[in-house]
Amino acid sequence: MADRRNWNDSIVEEFRANEGRVGGRFVNTPILLLHHTGARTGTVRVNPLAYQTDDERFVIFASKGAAPTNPDWYYNLRA
Repeated sequence: MADRRNWNDSIVEEFRANEGRVGGRFVNTPILLLHHTGARTGTVRVNPLAYQTDDERFVIFASKGAAPTNPDWYYNLRA
């Protein structure tokens, strides 16, 4: 989990440093920063997510790298 958190933190840092652009495997991929609050902890968190647009809406996908469970941020949004 710490490795994933460090990886996400590096993407967030790159996003902020480059006016919303991220390189590497995400070059030309639209990315947004999802700010949410932990449902149980109240901790403010930020996750980088790829998105698609549908007219004027942003569409995000609750995927955890093909794991059989949802990512933690999904449950925070539901709460």
